[in-house]
Formats: sequence, C-alpha cells, structure tokens
Amino acid sequence: MAGKKKRGSSSGKIIIVVAVLVLTSAAAYMLLLGQSPEKQAASNAAAYFEGVQKRDFDVVFKYNGNSQRRKALILQRATGDKDAEIKELYKEMKSSFEEVAPTSDLRAQWVEKFLFIPGSFYRIIKVDMVPDTENPSQPGSERINAVLSVTVDYPDRDTAPDLNGKVKSAEYKVTMIHSRNISRILREEVRDKKWLFQSIEAKSDTLKYW
Repeated sequence: MAGKKKRGSSSGKIIIVVAVLVLTSAAAYMLLLGQSPEKQAASNAAAYFEGVQKRDFDVVFKYNGNSQRRKALILQRATGDKDAEIKELYKEMKSSFEEVAPTSDLRAQWVEKFLFIPGSFYRIIKVDMVPDTENPSQPGSERINAVLSVTVDYPDRDTAPDLNGKVKSAEYKVTMIHSRNISRILREEVRDKKWLFQSIEAKSDTLKYW
C-alpha cells in the first residue's frame, strides 16, 4: 500500500511539472505574439528619438538606417579588415552628426537632431504598416515600411526648431525601414532584426508657431 501511494505521489508531481511547463510556454508564446511589427517599430523608433535627444551616438548609430546600411555592406564583404572599417564608419558618422548645422530642410541628413531636441516632448500616436512604393519589392516578397505619426511639443521658444518660424508643436510623419530591407544584396547572416529610422516629414497643417 505504501509503495502504491509513493508512485501516485510521483505521478502527481510529474503532472504538475508538465502543467507548469505548458503554462510557461503558453505565456511565453503569448508574449511573443504581443510583439507585433507595429509595437516593434514604435519601440525602436522611441529608442532612436531618445538617443537623438540625449545626443547618445551609440544609440543613434544603432537605429539609423543609413549608418546600418553602410555597416551591413562592410560586413558582407569577402575581404578586408571589417572591424577597422566599421570603426572608421562610426567615427565618420559621429563627426557628421556632431558638426551638422541647423536646417529647415527635412530631407537633410541628421535633421532629426534639431526636431528631437533636449527638453522637447514627443508622443507616438499611430503606426501604420505601408508597402514601400519607392523601392518595389523583389519577386516573391513584399517590402513593408512602418510609418509613424509622432507629435512633438517644444516648451522653450529659444531652442525650438525653425521651420519658417519657431515651432511650438508639430506632428511628424516618420518612416522606419526594417533592417532586412536596407539593401537588396545582403547575405542572410549579416541581416539584423530591428526597425531603423529612414526619414521624417512635417505635416504642415499641424504646425503651431510661437
């Protein structure tokens, strides 16, 4: 009788352990499902905006489309001192970021430095997944960008951006491109999995001036 009870107790423990593992796996799977492309794009965009605000170029470099495109092209080369080339690329890009002059041309490189400034307050209000019409997809694939609507408030007139007048608040259209789409010729092993800042536009009808 004692032996039977012991076996029953062990079986019960095994069932409990299996149930816990199943529930844990299910929870992890649900969390994974919760990481939608929209949420990933918003998270990566927020990291970029905050990096720009804090002038943290390590973060800026990591989430900037142009920087990561050039880095990926270096990594896929068959020859050369890749580490040295990437360090030189980082140095070059950091220098250009630090030395760029304020501009109202939103197509200029690093213009976001003067839109996401220290002391400004931004909010991502919408994320849309949109086919990339300017860079058509390859056969058998569809190239999708994340297009974000982002509001920014500038409480200090002196430091606010000048877009034909000092801006008090604005809504911007920010395009994020997925790292797998930064180049058509990347080998799979050098492709990353994150959303990268591509461009920014001001929605003219939302601009409010001081």
